[in-house]
Amino acid sequence: MRCFYIEELDINSEKTVIKGYKARHIINVLRLGINDNILIFDRGGNTCRAVITGKTRGSVEVRIIDRRMDRGSDKSEVVLAQAITKGRKMDFIVQKSIELGVSAIVPFFSRRSIPRWDRLKAEKKTVHWKKIVSASVEQSGIRKIPAVENIMNFQDLCRKKDYNEFLKLILWENEIEMSLKKIFSSKQVPEKIIFMAGPEGGFSEDEVQTARENDFIPVSIGNYILRSETVSVALLTIIRYEQGMLG
Repeated sequence: MRCFYIEELDINSEKTVIKGYKARHIINVLRLGINDNILIFDRGGNTCRAVITGKTRGSVEVRIIDRRMDRGSDKSEVVLAQAITKGRKMDFIVQKSIELGVSAIVPFFSRRSIPRWDRLKAEKKTVHWKKIVSASVEQSGIRKIPAVENIMNFQDLCRKKDYNEFLKLILWENEIEMSLKKIFSSKQVPEKIIFMAGPEGGFSEDEVQTARENDFIPVSIGNYILRSETVSVALLTIIRYEQGMLG
């Protein structure tokens, strides 16, 4: 049964209307019609089974059949802080990290980030990534809707107090003493983790030092040098495995 994320779902109402690009996707791409069943859910964990009762060019009306709270068993918070990358690599990173259960994505500009956008372009990119999040959540069946934060600069991210209670990691290919394996073998894997992944050119030594000063631990993930669009997915896979969410 196809799933659709609704920003504001009134579970006390017997009917709701799906509008915009999601409605067009239901009608024109999926070819769903009257009396077809779907699942709809919201950020709060409310999930409803519904049946399509009407449709126009830009909207789909559904009647709610049953309701349930589906908050899931995953209580972890894994935040990906991702340096802006070139082209469509960011789209790939956002999509795959959502499939692996990341709780939030914080895009940021680092010294070696090649794209440099003005405020309007940055806002458009954020809206675009949020659409990818919505589509990825619907496809994967995840009910915990990840946030996409506004684009930050590296220094502000390092000093952000929201993550003071998190295990804070920064991926650095030049780190030779501390590996992710050592981190996880020496302590119980915490529920709250934030990790920073760099752009194509990696982090500079000054940036790593700034991160250290703000309690980020530089780590490597092995002997391989991974591409920017691979490293975040690889690390997130390891973290989710260690937390017992994979395998």
